[in-house]
Amino acid sequence: MGIVSSHVRDFEVMCGHHYLFSHEGLSSTWYLFHEITIFKADVVELVEIGNGKAMVVSTSVRISLTRLYIGLTLSTIVPLLDKAFSKALEVTRDLTNKIIFQKIKERKENKQNAIPVNEDSLHKHTQSQLQKSAFMDLLVEEHLKNNSLSENDIKQEVDSFVFAGHDTTSVTMSWCLWMIGLHPWIQDKIHEELDIIFGEDDRESTVEDLNNMKYLECVVKETMRLYPPVPIIAREIRNDIQYGKYTIPKDSTCVVYAYVLHRDPDVFPDPERFDPERFTPENSAGRNPFAYVPFSAGPRNCLGQRFAMLEIKILLSSILRRYKMRSLDPRDKVHTLAEMVLRPSNGLRIQVRRRDQSFDFHSVYYRPPEESLVSQLKIT
Repeated sequence: MGIVSSHVRDFEVMCGHHYLFSHEGLSSTWYLFHEITIFKADVVELVEIGNGKAMVVSTSVRISLTRLYIGLTLSTIVPLLDKAFSKALEVTRDLTNKIIFQKIKERKENKQNAIPVNEDSLHKHTQSQLQKSAFMDLLVEEHLKNNSLSENDIKQEVDSFVFAGHDTTSVTMSWCLWMIGLHPWIQDKIHEELDIIFGEDDRESTVEDLNNMKYLECVVKETMRLYPPVPIIAREIRNDIQYGKYTIPKDSTCVVYAYVLHRDPDVFPDPERFDPERFTPENSAGRNPFAYVPFSAGPRNCLGQRFAMLEIKILLSSILRRYKMRSLDPRDKVHTLAEMVLRPSNGLRIQVRRRDQSFDFHSVYYRPPEESLVSQLKIT
């Protein structure tokens, strides 16, 4: 949490300076996933990797993940093609290896060339550096300081951070903004909550502020219910399991289809309706914890889920404190594509305006809140 909170103001400045929120961006219609992925690359550079290589890393990660998905799919159908998956995995691992080794080399050279300073100045400089260090910088620093982390340990941690959290966060933010833009009455509630927390103060968010964004968190959770970032979760069975009259043999692979699981009407009545109130404490009480698994569940759940939720809340609140959304594609016209993450097959069109500006709402027709779906769009 310390790494994230030290960069909160930077996140908010990024929002203000990003193309989407420029004069040109605010007068345009744009595709969410593409733009949010670019925005996420800035976060990769700021918090996770550093060193000015964010776009290279972001692009390489997306290519690598696509190759991994294709290789894994083909090798499942035709085992002889397993080499395609292995090759993609090798390329993927090589990417972070190069970045980490370069980072360690740079740090060692910097230490050797360092000019001695007095202890007080050094302490202040070190504290300042730590407050703005990227995640990988802190790991490398720990490695060089007492070698408690090996280079391989650093690589595994960075792989988890970058690859597991790259498109998952980007696609979740995209689905969230799109759903918020489809439901103006829900967007109004988010704006109201943010206004209560911040008033007219333009200060940066604090940990307490983030914890007070209860309704926004419900919106994020409901979005991930309908559009789980990882729609399919696979687990290898370690021992034979008897399930009713069926035996699931050891070493077989079981798949949990979260996209379907989250639409169980016994757990989530009227499951296609977008209703953030499902995740208020009173409505969540007594719900089976395995009925909702956007971050997986059990001993192998996502270790970065708290970081992911904080990152999403920081970025969404930074945007929604200043802007409002209007989505141009109704739900029945948007089709999903289940790859490594759940993507929109043809993008998500959205318009952004400053909160003191108005949309030409007469050109877009929404069903009232009690209806399940926004299904009709007319642009005159």
